[in-house]
Amino acid sequence: MSWWKRNWRWLIVLPIAVVAAGFASSHRLLEIYWPSDPTSEVAVESETAHYTSSLTNAGVTYERAIDVTFDGAQIVESVEGLTAVEGARLWAFDFTMAADPEVIADGCTVIALDSDGRQYFPRAATRQDVSAGALVDSCVPFGAEGPTIDYFSGELIDSATPRPAQWTTTSVIAIPDGVEPRTVRIYWDLPRYADFPVR
Repeated sequence: MSWWKRNWRWLIVLPIAVVAAGFASSHRLLEIYWPSDPTSEVAVESETAHYTSSLTNAGVTYERAIDVTFDGAQIVESVEGLTAVEGARLWAFDFTMAADPEVIADGCTVIALDSDGRQYFPRAATRQDVSAGALVDSCVPFGAEGPTIDYFSGELIDSATPRPAQWTTTSVIAIPDGVEPRTVRIYWDLPRYADFPVR
């Protein structure tokens, strides 16, 4: 019996195994070229972090440089029609931000962490009153967002009103009853992130 006849089944399986091996090993490449974990912490001094990162879209790289100051956290009943579901409380995390009006500052992510490291994300375990309108980006002032990117064309779009050099924002997160946030994390472009203790 020839080698081809003895091994024809393995020859059919071989391309599938090669594709599966390539897919399994590509995860590390994605982590290198498209980091998805917070691994580069920005130093916080006197409640302020000087957040710097790069954003690349359509072959163009934009630099971010944003000073972020954590102003505190408090429990609230609702914000812009957003309330927590039963069994949770709505926390408001206040920030003061400062950046050149030409810096792209929209699209930040704010996460609360408890003492066990569990993460709580915006909009989870919440209800939205549709009559209050849609929530806007909590990173930038409504109507004065500054430049944003059209991700389809890659073009920059300026807001109707220029963004001020300094502004305040509030991010709201529902956290289960009896759980206290210990840290609030903010980032625009992973792996860069800043952690602030919640006092």
